[in-house]
Order: sequence, then structure tokens, then C-alpha cells
Amino acid sequence: MRPHWPFGIAAAVAVALLVMALSVVGDVGAGAEPGPRPVGGVAAVPTPFESTATHSTASESTLPEPTASEVGAADEVATRLPTAAPTPRRSPVPEKVAAKRSKKTATVKVPERGPGTFVRAHVDGPKVGRSGAPLLRYDVRVEKGLPFRPDATATEIQAILSDSRSWIGSGKQRLELVSSAKRADVSVYLATPDTTDRLCAPLRTYGKVSCQTGNRVVLNAKRWAFGADAYGSEVAAYRRYLVNHEFGHRLGHQHVRCPSKGKRAPVMMQQTKGLHGCRPNPWPLPKRR
Repeated sequence: MRPHWPFGIAAAVAVALLVMALSVVGDVGAGAEPGPRPVGGVAAVPTPFESTATHSTASESTLPEPTASEVGAADEVATRLPTAAPTPRRSPVPEKVAAKRSKKTATVKVPERGPGTFVRAHVDGPKVGRSGAPLLRYDVRVEKGLPFRPDATATEIQAILSDSRSWIGSGKQRLELVSSAKRADVSVYLATPDTTDRLCAPLRTYGKVSCQTGNRVVLNAKRWAFGADAYGSEVAAYRRYLVNHEFGHRLGHQHVRCPSKGKRAPVMMQQTKGLHGCRPNPWPLPKRR
């Protein structure tokens, strides 16, 4: 009778090779924790709806599914999630900051979830930046139910990006606010935390941070309303940082660290998560003025 052990060894080797092949499949996304792999390899992308300020009915605006090359960055750490994620510990908020924030919370209420429908701002701005530099057009949309007016939000964002301390100060980029979705290269969404999570997928924002993915810049409305510990009560300064940081990702810039204690934090540093010895700074080119 012929021995069967060679066949048993061959089968065991085949199984081991199969397990090794499955274990080396890459992660999706950049700058944020990758989401779970969908069935069939296709990610489900939410379909927000867009409505105008002058019409009562909303017209559908389907967002394209991001490809692997389009996935951008969120203000989170790019690490693989453990099987059971531990509950993160929050550093204590100073009493003065907490008191000021409690007053803001009483006057401004940002819902956790929204309808996923957006009102586009009907505001146009001039082309800003050095003549001849590449032009990037953007529009601004605010989710229904948020306590922010689309036109006022667009005007504030336009003022930030038109500042010489912003990205146009390098002379390498021109920017233009447009009211037409067809003319926009980038759409800025001011969204509730839940809608932010859905628009940013497969990046993981956990309802707490913002992101850039493909041709979307998604601003978390809670951050827009209340800022972050690093900026204390200076919400306007935090908004400048938030807009410049996320547009920086769209322009190809990645996260950096605090260069050294006492220095200005680079705008591409994740200042939402802390300053690590640096001073808060909302501008890419703070010395331009």
C-alpha cells in the first residue's frame, strides 16, 4: 500500500499559501483610518440632494463614487483598526474654555444628523491669485437644518481663501468662488456629523472631524460652530485653519508634524487633535502680511 503523507503535506502547503495571499491585500484611503471592505469590493457612496435657495423642490445631484486615486485625507490617524477599538480618552478641557463653549452651545445647536440635502450658495467671487497660475473653481453647499446661511458661509470661505496668507500667496494657485455647480471643480459641503461621515467614506471621521476626498471638501458643522481645544474660544481663527487645511489636501499637501516647541504650527499639521508644543496657526503663509 502506497503512503498518503506526501499528499497531506502538499495540501497543507497550499492552504498556507492561500492564507498568506489573502493577508497582504492593501488598505484603502490616505490620511484616515480605512473603512471595512464592502461586499463585492464596491463602496456605497451616499447620494446627497442639492436644492437652490430660490426653489422649494430639490433636484437630485448624485456624487460620483471615489476611486482609489481620489480618496483624500481626514483629520485622523492612518492606522488599521483593532478588532475591538478601545474607548478614546479625552484630555480635560480648561474650565474657562468649557464655560465659553457651554454658552455657545446654548445659542447654536448643530444636529447630529441631517436630511442629506444641501442648499447651494448663490454667491460668485472674483478670481484671486497670480495671473496665469492654475485656476480652481469651487462652490459651497450647506446641509438643510443647519443654523448657517449658505451665502454667508460661502462669503466667509471666500474671504479666507482670498487672503494673501492663504494658498494663493505662493503664486502657484488661483481660486474662484462660483454659484454654478457645473462650473465648480470642487464642492465644499458644510454638513452634520453623520452626513460628514457618509460623504467622507471610506475615510473614517467618527462624526468629529472633517475631510477632503476627491473633489469634495467636507466641513463638519460641529467644528465650524465650536472649533477645537487648540483654538479655545477663537472659533473664527479655527475656521480659517479648517478651510486652509482641507483645501491644502485638495492641492496635494499631506499632514506634517510640529517642527519644534514654540514654533507656529504648520497649517497641514492636525491642529484639531492638539498642538504638541507648537502655537496655533491657521495660515499656510502666515508671514505674507
